[in-house]
Amino acid sequence: MWTTRLDDALALARGVEAGLVSVGAYSEGDLAMPFGGWKQSGFGGVEKSLRAFEQWTREKSVWIRHRP
Repeated sequence: MWTTRLDDALALARGVEAGLVSVGAYSEGDLAMPFGGWKQSGFGGVEKSLRAFEQWTREKSVWIRHRP
């Protein structure tokens, strides 16, 4: 998503059913961030995290490039 309004970015991130949301950049964020796919995406877990054992949760990473 491309926007200069942080409120719009956060509203989109809350509403989109996706494991990764990028705002203001075409990026996967930091490769060390935990990632988990939703629905039929991914392998059903949260990679790179102790939470990988919590299969009943849904993880969402939000990457926002914010320039004051």
